[in-house]
Amino acid sequence: MTWTLSGFCDEASVVFAEQVAVAKRAGLSTLDVRIIEGRNIADLTSAEVAPLAAAVRTANLRVGCLGSAIGKIDMADDFAIDLARLERIAGHAEALDCRCVRVFSTFNKGGVPMAQWREVALKRLSALGTRAQTLGLTLMVENERHLYGDRLPQMLDIARESGLGLIFDFDNFHQSGDDPWANWLVLKPFVRAFHLKDSNADCVHVPFGSGAGKAREILSDAKGRDWNGLLSLEPHLARSAAVLATGPHGRGSQEGNDPVEAFLLGAGASRTFISSLGISCQ
Repeated sequence: MTWTLSGFCDEASVVFAEQVAVAKRAGLSTLDVRIIEGRNIADLTSAEVAPLAAAVRTANLRVGCLGSAIGKIDMADDFAIDLARLERIAGHAEALDCRCVRVFSTFNKGGVPMAQWREVALKRLSALGTRAQTLGLTLMVENERHLYGDRLPQMLDIARESGLGLIFDFDNFHQSGDDPWANWLVLKPFVRAFHLKDSNADCVHVPFGSGAGKAREILSDAKGRDWNGLLSLEPHLARSAAVLATGPHGRGSQEGNDPVEAFLLGAGASRTFISSLGISCQ
């Protein structure tokens, strides 16, 4: 069994040439494209993406997922923002030869009742999914903290009602107060990708597989059911610009760590852990 190991190399540097270099140093054949010079991939122009695509081809790499910020807006914000991002990223998907796009649901900063939040979130995700089909894109929803979908009932609701695949982030569930293993048992029919991030009982980020995210149990179970998909490194072991931009929630023991070395440490630890489960990654 071979799975694909990718990584958010912007945790090492916001400069794309350096992201490519660290992907090669980490032994990756695939990387995820998210933040470039402080801007999300969904907010770049086609002219800005063209050299990124050329750099990927020159390095003989592939792009596993486009880490868009689609959905990371408040329910009171104009949905046209996300629709425009989706249209832009469709062109980027063509240039980068990658049809998988990470999305989110929506914030509820005004604290409206759950039923209203649910209605807006599901309506938006369904609309995004419908438009994505016509654009030839595959959307996957991540369980991000403080958005609709950060706990099991909401994520299951999203999977059933929107028809979109899920990205399972071990650490986000743990830090939201859920049991990742219990969530996996319910959500596994819908999971299309994993984000490899972990933290301990004190919510300090640690190398993947050494924390409270139930990684061994979950990946072993995925292996047993012949799961196939993308594993994306997101170690959060340094307070790099990209990590800070994602709104990191673990306590700050990683402050002062060199971002490149921290990412390489996280990549090596993840690969070793995955290998110990009898799983090979391309």
